[in-house]
Amino acid sequence: MFFLAILDIFFTLFVVKLIAGFFFSRIHSRSRWQCGSASASDNCQSQSQPKPWSCKSSAQTNSSGQCSRRETPFGHHGQHPFRHFFQSPAFQVFEFEFQPQQQTTPVRDQPQPVPTATQPTVVVPITPVHTFKSEDKQFVLSVEVPGFSRSQLTTTITDDLRQIKVEGKNETRKPVELTVIVPRLGDLGGVNAVLEDGILTVVIPKVERDGRIVTVGSAGKATGDDGYVVA
Repeated sequence: MFFLAILDIFFTLFVVKLIAGFFFSRIHSRSRWQCGSASASDNCQSQSQPKPWSCKSSAQTNSSGQCSRRETPFGHHGQHPFRHFFQSPAFQVFEFEFQPQQQTTPVRDQPQPVPTATQPTVVVPITPVHTFKSEDKQFVLSVEVPGFSRSQLTTTITDDLRQIKVEGKNETRKPVELTVIVPRLGDLGGVNAVLEDGILTVVIPKVERDGRIVTVGSAGKATGDDGYVVA
C-alpha cells in the first residue's frame, strides 16, 4: 500500500507538471511584444532569430528608430518561476520512464578456438572384453584384442601386488588396458602368453602343494614331523 501511495503521488505531480507547463507556455507566448509600427518591425523581428522584445507605440522607440528592449514577464530568458520545481528528481524519473528505449545489440558468443594438430590429445584407454577362469592345474586369462599385433601388446607381471597388466597401443584403434589380480595359488614365475586370431591367452600355472601329515600324540604332548615327542 505504501508503494502504491508513492506511485499515486508521483503520477499526480507528473500530471500537474504537464498542465502547468501547458499554461505557462501559453502565457509566455502571449507575453511577447510585437512592434506597433511598420518602420520598427524590421528592427524588432528577424527571420532567422526572433528577439525577445517588442514595442507597442512609437514612444517606446529610441532615437535610432529601434525598439527598446523589454524583459518578459518571467525573467530575462522567459522562464516560468516554477522551473526549479519541475526539474526535481521526482519528475526526472517519469521523464526517464516515458523516453523511448534504445535498442541494444545482443552480445554474440565468441567462437571457440578449434584445436590444432600441435595440441596434444589425451585418449583414455578402454577395457577390452576378457574372461578369467580357473582350471585344475592353471588359471587362464583370455583377452579380445583384434587389430593388435604382438609388438603392440605388453604384458606386465607385478609379484608384490600379484597382478597381471595387459596394455595395447595402436595408431588406428583406441588403446586398451586391463589389470587382473592373480590368486595365491598362481605361480607368477611360470606365466605364458600367446596371441592367436585376435585373442591374447595368458596361462598362469598353479602351485602344487602337498599336505603335511600330523601324528596324533597323547594329551599335553605334541609329536613333530620326525616322530619325536615334543615336551
